[in-house]
Amino acid sequence: MGRSGGGGGRLPKLEQLAAFREIVRAGGFHAAARRLGVAQPSLSARLKELEALLGVGLLERSGRRLRLTPEGRELLDYAEKILALGREAVERVGARDRPAGRVRLGLTAIPAVTWLPRLVARLERLHPAIRLEFVVEASEVLRELLQRGGLDLACLAGPLELPGVAVEPLGTVAMAWLAGPGLELPAGPLGPAELARVPLVTDTPGSHLHGLALDWFRAAGVEPVRHHACSSLPTRIRLAALGLGVAMAPASVARRELTEGSLVLLPTSPPLPGLGYVLAVAGAPPSPAVAAVAELARRAMAEEPAWLAPASAGVDHER
Repeated sequence: MGRSGGGGGRLPKLEQLAAFREIVRAGGFHAAARRLGVAQPSLSARLKELEALLGVGLLERSGRRLRLTPEGRELLDYAEKILALGREAVERVGARDRPAGRVRLGLTAIPAVTWLPRLVARLERLHPAIRLEFVVEASEVLRELLQRGGLDLACLAGPLELPGVAVEPLGTVAMAWLAGPGLELPAGPLGPAELARVPLVTDTPGSHLHGLALDWFRAAGVEPVRHHACSSLPTRIRLAALGLGVAMAPASVARRELTEGSLVLLPTSPPLPGLGYVLAVAGAPPSPAVAAVAELARRAMAEEPAWLAPASAGVDHER
């Protein structure tokens, strides 16, 4: 469906935008209808009304899946902003029975240095009665804390299955190899065989990142000669900037170093796979305060350019 003019001055309804956004987030019509608590035909009708109003198709079929059209990708950004403003208006102007109390949040270093500050600032503005206590640790430590009841929710590398813990895909972080410009490396895209000969700095053994790095090399039949393990993400970035090794990390966490030129992004073939994250919420149902922090975490992640939402790779066709 191509562009066929505007909506004659009419504006999309919030429930239409919410239906569209939830279909993309949930990965299909059935799951989105369950999340919104509406019948699937009603959800499909809302999407059709929105497409008719705009005069463009928002989702297109690709086999048994649906993908966002260019217009759909553009609208998704607007839908997120409009719905976020609507929620904020209700929270700021509505009744004052706000969520309150302590919420124990666990995160790994990557979300802590990307979208955590945005979450904290928004929490202070929207829910000042919530007291946030957060722990920044490896995914393996966070999993144990969740299992022992030491956290209310956590953002950690998945997959994850724990009794009494609701888990949902949160997004995928693109990973890369970063090095100081003075490190002598071959020109052009580097493969596992070339990088296996230089010092590497990744996470500690047993971690998702350490395993991801080893799998990348072993898929090519090689083993790194010097593979240093460091649990601190900022330290790994610093060591790479000093020319002491090649660090595996998201480029987004080293924006300053890449801009200054103290780090360069190494093109590799094949590229590193992304690191998938999940949001784990303990308790069923969670308290209002925990539910509020979980929703702010989803919103903060969705606004982070470094994170690829789970549904953006394709939406199940359940229409």
